[in-house]
Amino acid sequence: MTGPGAPRAPRPGERRPDDGATRELIGAWALDALDATERAAVEDLIARDTDAAREAHGLRETAAVLGAAVAVGAPASVRAAVLERVTRTAQEPAA
Repeated sequence: MTGPGAPRAPRPGERRPDDGATRELIGAWALDALDATERAAVEDLIARDTDAAREAHGLRETAAVLGAAVAVGAPASVRAAVLERVTRTAQEPAA
């Protein structure tokens, strides 16, 4: 739709009333955990808002680093110490 009543393309840096709610989705965007509509809204915000873009790309980089991390198990001595302490800890009666 074009003409006087048509929605116009956002200008770089322009704020919209729903930007706050969209900004809350940036973390989920970084984890690829949004539906298509939410993803489009976040990507629109990122295109218009340099602070949002910086946050989004920083979170995506962090998610990639965490995703590449290798889980390391605790030494057997730590497990034994925790289990031993549990046996000495007073328990509250069941409700």
